[in-house]
Amino acid sequence: MAPNGRIWLFWKPYLQVQVLLIQEQFIHCKVDSTTGAFSPFVTIVYAKNEAQERHSLWNDLAQLESTIHGAWLISGDFNTLLSTEDRMGSPVTNAETTDLRGCVDALQLTSLRAKGWHFTFCNKQQLEDRVYSKIDWALGNLQWLQTYGHVEADFLNPGASDHSLIYIEYKPHVNIHTKPFKLFKTMMEHPDFRSILESVWLKNYNGTRLFQLWQKLKDLKIALKDLNTHMTSYSKKLQQSRQSLDVIQSQLANLPMQQSLIDEEKNLLGDIHKWGYVKEKALR
Repeated sequence: MAPNGRIWLFWKPYLQVQVLLIQEQFIHCKVDSTTGAFSPFVTIVYAKNEAQERHSLWNDLAQLESTIHGAWLISGDFNTLLSTEDRMGSPVTNAETTDLRGCVDALQLTSLRAKGWHFTFCNKQQLEDRVYSKIDWALGNLQWLQTYGHVEADFLNPGASDHSLIYIEYKPHVNIHTKPFKLFKTMMEHPDFRSILESVWLKNYNGTRLFQLWQKLKDLKIALKDLNTHMTSYSKKLQQSRQSLDVIQSQLANLPMQQSLIDEEKNLLGDIHKWGYVKEKALR
């Protein structure tokens, strides 16, 4: 239990949990299964409400990172946003995303593959004051992704709570398949595409012509990875727009003549059409 009682940690008998550090805004521990198949560092976060009060959290996590040697999972309520698309019902400024984004970048963390609710918090106010936000996160370092990259974070229905429960289940016998590389046609219109293609294609390779072709395609995939990542963000935007539309249409079922909801639905349908068009142009 954290000193102020804000964070409680429980575990099943088949897990061995060594609590390494307890702070006001997180509990850090080492988790080992009895079989030895699961052995990450785990940090459970419950950040404070005010941005100034969260500064110590970012500093503490940065210091903690230097002690981590292996897979690291950080999960919980960070009480802040990662991008300007992570709230609906109230505008988001770039300044609100700076601290968490800086922490994630500095620690080289990546969100776990997620399903369920995108917006993990709702203030459950009346329509005119209702706000949805994504402030609960499940993040892993590079070693986590390499070892447990198949593990998903399921953001469940909130029920009576104002937060979605984060359910993370480790299945040791899941076959992990490499994520397929997707080349978007629209990326070929990028001003850097031709120069990247030429830089790889003009290289000299030893071996048969078939081997040379295979090697060039392999190197081209690596060279285009950063550029292609930009295009794959459209898939994420499409998913977020669909989830937002589901929330709006649920409200419209009760308030079918609410003009603000009608306008929001129209905007989201436009976004879905736009992002869906880009996704359909993808080559798998």
